[in-house]
Amino acid sequence: MNNPYSQFPIAKLTEDTWFELVVQDQFGCKGRDSVFIKLIYPGNFYVPSAFTPNGDGLNDYFNPTPWGGLAELEYFRVYNRFGQLVFETRDIRQGWDGKFKGVRQDFANYVWVLKGKNRAGVIKILKGNVVLIR
Repeated sequence: MNNPYSQFPIAKLTEDTWFELVVQDQFGCKGRDSVFIKLIYPGNFYVPSAFTPNGDGLNDYFNPTPWGGLAELEYFRVYNRFGQLVFETRDIRQGWDGKFKGVRQDFANYVWVLKGKNRAGVIKILKGNVVLIR
């Protein structure tokens, strides 16, 4: 950070970082807050680690979000703990609703895999886990 005492500091980040802000007025009253800055690299994807398909309109679908543009999604797949494919799509806007063959799936950890190309034509293959919370 160029000047932590500045009203408008500039930080050049190379990794995800927590910032803590402490302020004090002329009477000695203090306040404090913090914020986490996650670096997102263009041409990559953000994939949440959990979702809650309960119909409340918040986090009801599990799907990746492209950062910096996506030229093509070859597939996005979700597997249960037995290795059974429970969801697959080629449409980045279509997310998994937590059902398999119309049946609500249990609270559990699921494995996802995606393959796509970014705007630069670079093929991305990503894998991870998601927790379905009921």
